[in-house]
Amino acid sequence: MTAEMHLVMADAFGVDGTGFRSVGWPRVISSIEQGVRKAVGAAWPGSAAALIERLRAVDDPGPAIRVHADYHLGQVMRTDEGWYVLDFEGEPARPLGERLTPSSCFKDVTGMLRSFQYAAHFVLLEREQHEFDRVGKLAEAWEVRNREAFLSGYMGTPGIDTLLPVGSENRAGVSLAFELDKALYELTYEQAYRPDWAIIPETAIDRLLSGSAPGFGG
Repeated sequence: MTAEMHLVMADAFGVDGTGFRSVGWPRVISSIEQGVRKAVGAAWPGSAAALIERLRAVDDPGPAIRVHADYHLGQVMRTDEGWYVLDFEGEPARPLGERLTPSSCFKDVTGMLRSFQYAAHFVLLEREQHEFDRVGKLAEAWEVRNREAFLSGYMGTPGIDTLLPVGSENRAGVSLAFELDKALYELTYEQAYRPDWAIIPETAIDRLLSGSAPGFGG
């Protein structure tokens, strides 16, 4: 459904085949640099620097289209007639102009990947400390399984390749960038409104910067 949504939006609003490479992608990298500096300071200086260099090495970030821009499990609804997507307003903490700016499909894809981590780890917040070892492993396994299933369905949709970067390394780099950018956004949001939940994006940022997060495709 997600891939079909992107194909329909590309057809309705058009595809920016070159502008994202020269303007949008550098802006994503800059956002990540600022976010990491603000969120973690010198906590991961080596890994953060290496990650930024990896992103700068991406030579094809792919085209940009109008995306949902705040895509997660709470924005989809399953009915007897199939799946529906809700609320195309974009992330509420970002300026309206930024929410409407065309972006990579991976902005939505990684938004859903982040949502899987939220769904799994929110359960842990309701558990006692002595349950973490057992339940934590189950939560991580659930997240990985759903990541793999979601990406398999998305990447297997006919026609979606035309909206993605060329090459597995470029795709992995762009996916990593948007997942980290989303986690940094989440951290700022949670610190402001739900400080007890900040541990969820903090865990993701730690994993992404250390290279221990589930990779693109599992």
